[in-house]
Amino acid sequence: LVGNAVRKENLSLGGTPLIYDGANKYGNVFDMVQGASYVAEGADEMVDDTWYYDPDFFVRGDDGTYTFRAVSGRYSIHADFNNQCFRVVPLDENNQPLTYDTSTGTGCIWVIGANSSYGKPTFVPGNDDGWSESRALPLAQIDGTHHQITFEVGKQLNPDRVNFKFFHQNSFGDDSNDEFTPFTNPKITTTSDVFYVNFNTPDCGNVKLRSGKKLTPGDIYVFTIDTSDKEHVILSTENITTTINDTKVVGREPDGNYYDLTGRIVSNSHIAHPVCQPTRQILITKGKKIVRQP
Repeated sequence: LVGNAVRKENLSLGGTPLIYDGANKYGNVFDMVQGASYVAEGADEMVDDTWYYDPDFFVRGDDGTYTFRAVSGRYSIHADFNNQCFRVVPLDENNQPLTYDTSTGTGCIWVIGANSSYGKPTFVPGNDDGWSESRALPLAQIDGTHHQITFEVGKQLNPDRVNFKFFHQNSFGDDSNDEFTPFTNPKITTTSDVFYVNFNTPDCGNVKLRSGKKLTPGDIYVFTIDTSDKEHVILSTENITTTINDTKVVGREPDGNYYDLTGRIVSNSHIAHPVCQPTRQILITKGKKIVRQP
């Protein structure tokens, strides 16, 4: 027994063992390949619908297969059975948490903010406005100049307490040059009409909700940082939730689900035989309307 849980044996991801690491967590260091598929084996929880697999890093198939979305490289991946999730951390060549390289715009950008503002797989409810380096979350680098992190409002993002900042490392660093917003030379701007980046105040660089805006629980926002201009990176945000007849549909969720115009799931691209076989049907997938022929 591990606490009140039975210690699990023979867990693996893509054939690599997940080794017990304490507190009902099992993990290893992986050299991941972007676009490659990895099978999670040894525990039904890892392929259950309730398992949080982190959509910034993985696309999940119904057969226990996870396709890696981020750029190829070294990562620490843990299966956290207490919180029913994968925890992914990009690593450097010394197996230390990867930092952001200001000269290339690559590496890992990190989020740190008010403890009750954000979290994966969930934020901690309450009024804790303290900031903790231990709660740093990595953005996934998805190509040469784009880094992203996805939050579902009400689960990973507190709709009433949006307050976080982007850093060059998984800590506060030594000075303001270790984040994107030195007081005298702001290095991050945003195109978002929902969120803004604060300037010229004690909380310079903090991402907050714009005045008059309100977040709706269940909506999913992707925060993307474009580092094409290394001196002045751009933060954009996208609400990827689509509503069809009052049914919420994740417009860019890479699960492959198809929805009819009532919002009902009618098939899944990972299943060989769809739930229904219409002769001709208008469907919604990934935020787009398509016509499927027989």
